[in-house]
Amino acid sequence: MATTSGAQSTNLMQVPLPQLNDLKKNLEGEIQFLKTSVQQLQLAQQKFIESQESVRDMKGDEILIPLTSSMYVPGRLANKNSVLLDIGTGYFIERDCEYAIRYFEKKIKFVSEQIAKIEEPYKEKNRVFDMVCQVISMKMQQQHKTASQTAN
Repeated sequence: MATTSGAQSTNLMQVPLPQLNDLKKNLEGEIQFLKTSVQQLQLAQQKFIESQESVRDMKGDEILIPLTSSMYVPGRLANKNSVLLDIGTGYFIERDCEYAIRYFEKKIKFVSEQIAKIEEPYKEKNRVFDMVCQVISMKMQQQHKTASQTAN
């Protein structure tokens, strides 16, 4: 079993068991990091989608204004033709609704591209992780078989 990473290729059967266990542990950490990154990006993407839908669904003057995550008060929109967009680090810009919809489309597209960039390395690390686990299992079986033959 060989694993290919860039230009280097390694026969996993020739790697000692302790090093395979270290490799497995490192891969687990990298996989978890990539998985968490994708989850965070998907959460951001969902927020952009919800914001875009909220702008599209703005009808009428009456809204509910959140005071806390579970408490709202009724309110009226002073101007339903423009919105304040949070552009990061505490900065807001006032723009019309059409601009806001396009802004969120761009953000959704950008986050989708970032997710796609992470998914390929994530799949590759999982593939290598599975191979390492198989080799570890095979080596453990060989050691067990050798130990039982030696005992007899």
